[in-house]
Amino acid sequence: MTETGTRNSVIALGTFDGMHPGHQAVIDTTVEYAKKNGLKSLVFTFTNIPRSIFSKAPVPIMTSGERENAIRARGVDDVIMTQFSEAFSRMSPEAFVEMIVTEHHPAALVSGEDYTFGYKASGNTDMLKRFGREMGFEVITVKTLRLLNDDGTEGEKISSTGIRRAIQENRPELIESYMHGKNTSCRGGRNP
Repeated sequence: MTETGTRNSVIALGTFDGMHPGHQAVIDTTVEYAKKNGLKSLVFTFTNIPRSIFSKAPVPIMTSGERENAIRARGVDDVIMTQFSEAFSRMSPEAFVEMIVTEHHPAALVSGEDYTFGYKASGNTDMLKRFGREMGFEVITVKTLRLLNDDGTEGEKISSTGIRRAIQENRPELIESYMHGKNTSCRGGRNP
């Protein structure tokens, strides 16, 4: 268990490489929780896309400066952007969370329900919740947003990968749906 100082922040975790409605829901949940509880809202992210360390970097949707501006526009108090490196990639999930807790003293961590972290993305939200119980912070997961199919059923999840694919396929209507939440199944929400 990690000793920490006063729990004074709520931290959104993620890459936020497209700042699509799913990313916005995670950040908005963070800001709302922080305001409701008198805490500082932070976003912890990377200047580069983590998988670029292991393979060819995906085509960026936004520059790191554009991402930071888009994140700040959601009303967060601060954005922590750090370079993802090989050394970072070797951190165990527990070491990653201990670093966040030791350096930033969160009362809560917020992520999407499919968030992964740590060595080979071996950490997930179930593990994050366990670490929260052990280290004394709350974990809030935000439901995945999905596009709606023409028949009203849930379709593909909104993701940066989907946005990149729509850009490559030159499908502006799909890009619009992904980036602005047109025809989505929900506007986010908390998982218990």
